[in-house]
Amino acid sequence: MASVLRDVERGVETEAEHILGDLLERRGPPQEDDRSILAVALVHLRAYEARRIRETTYG
Repeated sequence: MASVLRDVERGVETEAEHILGDLLERRGPPQEDDRSILAVALVHLRAYEARRIRETTYG
């Protein structure tokens, strides 16, 4: 199982920015309307992280 999936299932911080963010950087300059699966996955995991922090902070 992928480590990011394992982290999501446990409800803990992921390495999404490190892994997916790095892959997007290596790809080249960001596209204005990027709908690649990689970009979509990173946006989804950023939303997960924001929700996780909000629920941890505010209960």
